[in-house]
Amino acid sequence: MLLTKFFDIIFSKVVFALGLIIILSSSVNAQNSKTSDELDTLVIKAHTYAYIDQQRHYFHFDTALILPYWKTRRLQPGTGERESKLYTNLEYRMEKTKVGSELFGLLFSIPNYDNTNQKKKDILKKKENAFQKYSGRRVRNIIVKRLESFGTHFPDTNYYNNTGFNKLGNGVHALTKRWVIKKNLLLKEGDLIVPREVSESERLVRRLPYIRDAKIYFLSIPNNEEQYDLLIVTKDVWSIEIDGGYSSPTKFNVIIDEENLFGLGNELRNKILYDKSRTPKVGYEGRYKIANIKHSFVDANFDFATSATYKTVRADIGRGFVSSEIKTAGGLSVEHTERINFRLLDSGENIEFFTKYNFADAWFAKGFDISSTAAFDKKRMLLGIGGSAIDYIKRPGVSLDTNQTFYNKKIILLKAGFNKRNYQKSGLVLQYGATEDIPIGYRFDVTFGKEFNEYHNRYYWNVSFSKGGFLFRKGYLKYDFAIGSFVRDGGGEQGVLKTEVRFFSNLYRRSRWAFRHFLKVGYTHGLRRYDDEYIHLRNENGIRGLNDRFFRGDKRINIKAESVAFSPFHILGFKTALFAFADVGIISDRRSFLKSTLYHGYGIGARLHNDNVIFDNILIRFAFYPATPNGSNQNALDFGSRSRLRLDDFDFSRPEVLLFR
Repeated sequence: MLLTKFFDIIFSKVVFALGLIIILSSSVNAQNSKTSDELDTLVIKAHTYAYIDQQRHYFHFDTALILPYWKTRRLQPGTGERESKLYTNLEYRMEKTKVGSELFGLLFSIPNYDNTNQKKKDILKKKENAFQKYSGRRVRNIIVKRLESFGTHFPDTNYYNNTGFNKLGNGVHALTKRWVIKKNLLLKEGDLIVPREVSESERLVRRLPYIRDAKIYFLSIPNNEEQYDLLIVTKDVWSIEIDGGYSSPTKFNVIIDEENLFGLGNELRNKILYDKSRTPKVGYEGRYKIANIKHSFVDANFDFATSATYKTVRADIGRGFVSSEIKTAGGLSVEHTERINFRLLDSGENIEFFTKYNFADAWFAKGFDISSTAAFDKKRMLLGIGGSAIDYIKRPGVSLDTNQTFYNKKIILLKAGFNKRNYQKSGLVLQYGATEDIPIGYRFDVTFGKEFNEYHNRYYWNVSFSKGGFLFRKGYLKYDFAIGSFVRDGGGEQGVLKTEVRFFSNLYRRSRWAFRHFLKVGYTHGLRRYDDEYIHLRNENGIRGLNDRFFRGDKRINIKAESVAFSPFHILGFKTALFAFADVGIISDRRSFLKSTLYHGYGIGARLHNDNVIFDNILIRFAFYPATPNGSNQNALDFGSRSRLRLDDFDFSRPEVLLFR
């Protein structure tokens, strides 16, 4: 078939290009270690003593120093830090023996107390433009100060405890290359300083999965009022993630993910699957991602998977509107998949059938500023066009009213919209300790297009709207609404209506404890969906820890409430957050919600976090389910790790059909 040949030609070209990029990116040499003549940058926190040239200095304010590397010594904490002294004394006693020293490094993370920060209220009000006074000047040099994953306190560059297990962890981890940090900035050496670009650059570095936090400073130059040196301080995270899933001794999987391979910012993901009941028993899923190619914010991905139930090869390249400074976005992807599909009948029987197909997708979009380019909350109009095609080589029998989801088809979509994006810095929202960029603004867009398939042509449309911001003295509220449908012979089909509201309160402090409340309400309704199309009540859209294969239907309501208490105490070096939750959900299949079963679950748990250990967040959860159907899967006790979470942004995405899920 011509379409199949087209896929083969495009696919081979993309795979060749990606292979060449991988080879080139892997050939980058590691940077040399520090020499005695190299300059070192120190960010010294307020109320801190430092020894420089054997003289003791006290710094009243946050200060950045650039000194020869051989002049710097470990800095000592200022006075008035009672709990920090407690850990220091304990460290002194335990380090008298080798075993004690190793034990201290394993069990404890010295608290990073800042008397000034303790007096600050929750950072939920709109941030002031701290970079405005540098506007119009030029950047002379960009200096990158990187903090190791273990034994450091961000942004305090003077503290470095590289002993014992800290030294072992840092020795295994490849520190992010300086040029990788620089290519994620929106400005270069010699550029004019634009405050919005500086703020966006700081955010773009913080969003990298292998960076815990980032902060930008400007350093004055003696006798030069027209130029400044830009200093960016970053803290790496342990980039190797080990995870997996377990069903039984004969069915499990193991995931090893390196999100910062060799410190180059590229990702290598490996997943090993084992299922004794299948042939072959062992499967593999892999991904290699090359991020931000040549400072273009273009990512390239190559995916490969093979197992007893599916085989997939996929390649894609493109970039989104990761910042309001990006003027154009787009992408291209090709895929070949062979899969054994499973369909659960109402009787409880599972049937299997085989599909094999080629898929291609491409899109392009451009943004136009409709407000001042210097405004932080810049308004934009965006226009996009996209299309996709799927060609089935093997599939079940199809007809006008049977297995419509397996039609050979292509679709062309046009999309137009407006958005306004800004961010406010906060903390203790979805992460523990790191700076979080909370999106505020709105997005409105309309999509229209036409699908061409084997039996008929039909039109498609959707409208979506999203808005979020802080309520006065209450907290943060974000709501999303979307509706869309195909249209054929004057009537709608395969439509969906989705709405969601998210809220989190301001941070309340009681003594040394901090509290925050979260609420999420979601509603999804399928409009004239096909008989074999369902949504489920599980995972993020269900009851935590409760799952059943019959929790499915064409409309769903789910409510999640959670209260979190951030503890001032450290348990074996871990910062601790305690939480209590209540989840409620209803799933219905073509009948009234009033006739459907209400499912609910309640529980308590703890999230543990430590910058100095491999795991990002460790979750321990106990749940109780008052009423559950027979045969449902209940995880009343759950233990595992959780990756960093982020709130959805108000960016303009690719033109696409609204997903029914």
